[in-house]
Amino acid sequence: MSALLTASSWLKCPHGGRVKATASGGHARAGDWVLRASDVFAIEQCSFSPGGPHPCVTVLWIEPAGRVRHAGAPVLNATSRGICLAGDGAPQGFVKTMQTQTRAAGL
Repeated sequence: MSALLTASSWLKCPHGGRVKATASGGHARAGDWVLRASDVFAIEQCSFSPGGPHPCVTVLWIEPAGRVRHAGAPVLNATSRGICLAGDGAPQGFVKTMQTQTRAAGL
């Protein structure tokens, strides 16, 4: 089992930008609100700009937790994979999980 991601987890884009998660509801907490693949993820301060500005702005989760759901949506854990996307939808690389909570885990 992997630690669940919460609104307090530290996530970064591959270029060092901070992923700011906004939990969209529900009542599941593991120290803070448990994140789901359907929540909103905005990326701030991405420095990626080859040939012009093209920073990461959002995350698309392609591999959430396989078994654990909250309010009908899969939750996210430390092994979940998300792709950072630019404003035009171009994939920029995978989310890096820097820190998670340690109170609960799920598959």
